[in-house]
Amino acid sequence: MTNDDAPLPMPMGWQVEAACRGVDPDLFYPDRGESTAEAKAVCRECRVTAECLAYAIETRQQFGIWGGKSERERRPLRLEHHRYGVCVACGDTFERRSQNHRACSACSKAAENARQREPRPAQGQP
Repeated sequence: MTNDDAPLPMPMGWQVEAACRGVDPDLFYPDRGESTAEAKAVCRECRVTAECLAYAIETRQQFGIWGGKSERERRPLRLEHHRYGVCVACGDTFERRSQNHRACSACSKAAENARQREPRPAQGQP
């Protein structure tokens, strides 16, 4: 089996919804000096840009357009990764209270409010 015959890894949940799925990957890895506009245009139409950007920062992707940002644009976020995070819900940068926080306070509060409004099962029922 050659590398070309190797099975592709299963995409993470957010990758299944990515606007770039099926687009030529070379578009997202332009040579130095080439335009990033087309790749960023795809990202602007994407519903999972925040997850993509967070993945790129967390896994230290050094090349390509991820979450609508180039390596140069991601670098300040990566350097501050331990102190700051990229909200997986809205894509904003936020100051972490702990390393486990993955959403800004506004999105965390909205998620908590939504959970509180969910009907709870009656006692004794699963």
